[in-house]
Amino acid sequence: MTRRSLALILSALLIVGVIPQVSAATAKAGASCSKLKATSVVNGKKFTCIKSGKKMVWDKGVTVTVSADAVAKNARAADIRKAFDAIGKIAAQVKIKQTDIKSYSSPGVTAASQSSLEKRYSFVASFFDSDLPANSPVSLVISTNAEIKWAGAKLAELSGNPFTEWLEMFTKNSLAEPCGPYYSAGSIGYTKDRRILNNFSLFGKDCKSQLPVDENFTTTVEHEWVHNVQRALSDNVDENTDATNRKMPCWFTEGQAVFYGSALGYRSDYTGYLKVRDWNLRSGKYRNAKDRTDITQTLNKLDQNFDGFRCGNEGGYSIGSIAVEKMILLKGHVGVMSFIKELKNQVDWQEAFEVIYGVDGDVWLTQVGKEIALEYADAGLSILPPTTITPTCPLPSNSDQNGITRNRANALVGMTEASAEQCASTLNWGFRVGQRDQEFYPMTMDYRLDRVTVVIMSGLVTRVDVG
Repeated sequence: MTRRSLALILSALLIVGVIPQVSAATAKAGASCSKLKATSVVNGKKFTCIKSGKKMVWDKGVTVTVSADAVAKNARAADIRKAFDAIGKIAAQVKIKQTDIKSYSSPGVTAASQSSLEKRYSFVASFFDSDLPANSPVSLVISTNAEIKWAGAKLAELSGNPFTEWLEMFTKNSLAEPCGPYYSAGSIGYTKDRRILNNFSLFGKDCKSQLPVDENFTTTVEHEWVHNVQRALSDNVDENTDATNRKMPCWFTEGQAVFYGSALGYRSDYTGYLKVRDWNLRSGKYRNAKDRTDITQTLNKLDQNFDGFRCGNEGGYSIGSIAVEKMILLKGHVGVMSFIKELKNQVDWQEAFEVIYGVDGDVWLTQVGKEIALEYADAGLSILPPTTITPTCPLPSNSDQNGITRNRANALVGMTEASAEQCASTLNWGFRVGQRDQEFYPMTMDYRLDRVTVVIMSGLVTRVDVG
């Protein structure tokens, strides 16, 4: 589910003692420029636009010293563009495919609004055609905010499921703001005849504009189609269930939808993309400094068992989308989609991540959390220090009979070796130490889903592997 508005993020060169005003043209000594006294830094030289006769040209330039922090910040800004371009290059070559969209619009929805949504569906479905065929049958329920109860009844009719909770979540705000700025969108699951089921609420036909005009609306159709793809490719998902059974952590579920929704919605407008990205950086709990919890700890919290309805505002939209951006930098679009497909072959997402990216998922989260924190620092936003967490032994669970999950095993992290071994014994888990400080222990190569192998550093468990 998405609802966001936007702000512009400005990336600038940090020069020791000077903040340059950058001209749109690439500066070169003697080349023409358009604004007198404008400055531009190129390859370590600062050029100034001067008047020479009747023309304005760049001067010879002076060497400037760039701090290491500025160099690192500029590299991060370049990576933002690199990830955006990785998706944009694919999008630029998309050929629109035949689609199978059946729209159900409430009386207040105009034909033009319906057509606009369907056109966007055709593009994003064509983009993901190799993963989810573009002609996959889709039922699209479109209503105005004022007709949200009609939408709930239609969704219930098509799916065969009650939409009581859905209506409780969306009715109050929808009816209170018939002309916005509130609106909603969702990937609901499937109809009774197994068509993909999505919904949108728009503004009334008598409002200034029926389609929301905030920049975020440009990303919503694309965002929800990503959820359709996730559902289609994921394992152990029944009709109309949410992300909790997909083996994927919710930071990824919402993060991928936000990143791809933004990159595809603004595929020809990098400035617009930066606006959406900056808003998401500050969205949900990360809007307020007192709520910006340590990023790695928050990503770990947003696992596959976290409430899907709360995930976005708890960090899925913000830090989750940047984490997916980092995945794009590692292995591009192909890597992200391969990760989703690999989920069905592994017990936990961390193992699937390691198969595709060559590093354990938990290890990567620790590193990427630090990288994302630097992005917040670049934007002038502070992050709270990590909280001290006292590890507790989880309760026994019959699910362990099918194999200990990584999330349950990670409960041992932070315990003393003695406490961890006692906890494992209580849960009937096998327990062994693979490494203690700098000493590695020989181990049998058998893989057992009822056993944990721990790493002990300075007397505490720092990593747990199932097997």
